[in-house]
Amino acid sequence: MSDDRIVALLESLSFMVAAVLLLLSVSVLGDAGIVVFLVLGFVAWGIARGNHNWW
Repeated sequence: MSDDRIVALLESLSFMVAAVLLLLSVSVLGDAGIVVFLVLGFVAWGIARGNHNWW
């Protein structure tokens, strides 16, 4: 498997995991789950970019 295919697979898996987490957070917390999901997603995005001074 080439590196490009591995990266594409990991990206698609991360989107599926994000969708499941969104559904779970909304079903547990209601409308507040969307806000929680967006905040956690922003934090994860900042950490994944390696920019730890964004806050």
